[in-house]
Amino acid sequence: MTKYEVIIPWHGVEKGQVVELENLHPAFKANVRALSNDAAELVPATPKAKSKKDKDE
Repeated sequence: MTKYEVIIPWHGVEKGQVVELENLHPAFKANVRALSNDAAELVPATPKAKSKKDKDE
């Protein structure tokens, strides 16, 4: 299934949400943009960075 990012939300779906659809209905083409598999994964930009909580401990 292909992953899409929601640009224009509809009932029950929020803007920015990633949805997986087997077949994209033509009515939804203007509401979503296709994502590659790499873009859909969340990876921290700075994995070694610490938050303020980590510094206090």
